Amino acid sequence: MKPKFAPALIAAVALALPASAFAGHTATPAAAGAAAPSIRSAADRVVRTESLRTATSDVPTPRPYQGRDRSRKQMGGGSKAGLVIGMVSALAGTAATIYMVKEMQKNNKTSDGQ
Repeated sequence: MKPKFAPALIAAVALALPASAFAGHTATPAAAGAAAPSIRSAADRVVRTESLRTATSDVPTPRPYQGRDRSRKQMGGGSKAGLVIGMVSALAGTAATIYMVKEMQKNNKTSDGQ
């Protein structure tokens, strides 16, 4: 059986590549007097365009939040109750793990002694 996916793969790659990849080098050199565009001038142009578009828009722009930053409270420095809950959970998990290991060892000893 001949592979049928190879022609499909070649066709997909040929369609996905731009035509300029198959053509020769056709770029023309810039005129001697023309200045090359810089990234800074392009960025300035985009910022000006966006600021004009935002200024003429009737949609209000969101203001920065002036209140207290509550993310600090979530990231750490929790209450004592959270610490207690964490410690109890860790101890319960450790105790359950030790119990299960001992039970598994007991099961293995009884099954080996049959």
